[in-house]
Amino acid sequence: MIFSKSTIRAAFLAAFFFSCSESPINLEPLSRGEAIVDSSVAYHGGNLYENVDVSFGFRGRDYQAIRQAGSFEYINTYRDSVGTHRRRLTNDSFTQKLNNVLIALSEKDSIGRASSVNSVIYFALLPGMLKTAAANKEFLGKEEIDGSEYFKVRVTFSKEGGGEDFDDVFLYWFSTENYAMDYLAYSYLEDEGGSRFRKAYNRRSVNGMVFQDYLNLRGPAPDSLEFISEMFKSGGLDTLSVIEVDRLGVSPLK
Repeated sequence: MIFSKSTIRAAFLAAFFFSCSESPINLEPLSRGEAIVDSSVAYHGGNLYENVDVSFGFRGRDYQAIRQAGSFEYINTYRDSVGTHRRRLTNDSFTQKLNNVLIALSEKDSIGRASSVNSVIYFALLPGMLKTAAANKEFLGKEEIDGSEYFKVRVTFSKEGGGEDFDDVFLYWFSTENYAMDYLAYSYLEDEGGSRFRKAYNRRSVNGMVFQDYLNLRGPAPDSLEFISEMFKSGGLDTLSVIEVDRLGVSPLK
């Protein structure tokens, strides 16, 4: 079975983290981008991303992410008019049950539903999910947004190991004070393409792991992603939705 890029990203997370004390100063753009992301991961949860059982609610559905020594199990449970659904994604399989009975899915449905489960968990566990060998992190310089200074990092994905959507592009803004990830943006080519810009809010720590909600705004065409932060600062982006997680639980694993 072939999964989406984000599924592959999660499956191939690296098993180690650089020291949060390593300074990104005086490094080449790619090395500096890597060092900045490492420092942000350390701020948001560090090694917890590799060995943890996380549960949360999102838009009325329950999610659980069990990550241990490079293996993962992602579970999405919800109820509707026909009963209780349970979707389960691991490193190498996806299944769905209805009222505890396994249901048959086409390859297209399996890929789509696996991607949906992974996408929710992927964004909830950023920036820890950026620790993958397929991710190329390039430091673009510093930028001021709303009176604060940020390191700006572009993340692209290698064709090998980057999945079918490897040509998507992501931008992240990390605080120069503490490496908190305050903003992110991305472009995509599916469904005629587009881009999104997200502003973090309601940051809180749960048992050592930092979570945050996002204001989700519609951006320009994919090839205009480099201007998206300027559009945000000038009020040129429309709000699409809010992305909020609740009922958070974090249990470190040994």
